[in-house]
Amino acid sequence: SKAEKFTSLPQLLEQEVLSIELFLKIVFQLYFESDESRRRKVDINIDHAINLMSADVFVRPMIERISTIVLLRYLKMDRDNCSQSQSDDNMYLHYTDSLLLASLLKKFDRERCVRYKSTVIIALNGILSFTEVQLLHNIEWIVPLMSKLILCSDIGVRASVQSVYTNCINPLLLQLTKR
Repeated sequence: SKAEKFTSLPQLLEQEVLSIELFLKIVFQLYFESDESRRRKVDINIDHAINLMSADVFVRPMIERISTIVLLRYLKMDRDNCSQSQSDDNMYLHYTDSLLLASLLKKFDRERCVRYKSTVIIALNGILSFTEVQLLHNIEWIVPLMSKLILCSDIGVRASVQSVYTNCINPLLLQLTKR
């Protein structure tokens, strides 16, 4: 039956989430290492300096792209999950297979949203770890995403977004207004 095909999807979901988590951790680490090396002003040769600049030029857009994808995907799942839980299920009552399939899909969608939360937290923690300079370089994409993400249904994600505002965005805005 159609419902049996969906029983293996959570394994794919676990692989997808683990891959995204690992990718986020690596990209943020590369970004922080390139910034740390510049701040230490260690005697470095020209090849190493070029590699650091290349890492920054390469990694910063990658952080923006993957973070934006992860956060927007989570927002869509969260919105869909909330609207599904409030929708009318009567249209599925006509067909037993359709009801079973719809039930499995709803369960999968809820599980997907819960599992993706870890990727969102990793991205938010990465943003929280930005230096002031890194934050300034990325502020134009961070603020719009945070203003959307604060509306999600998960209290843990909202608390993390609040930390980004409290520890990163608000102090930066205060500094800019004092100038």
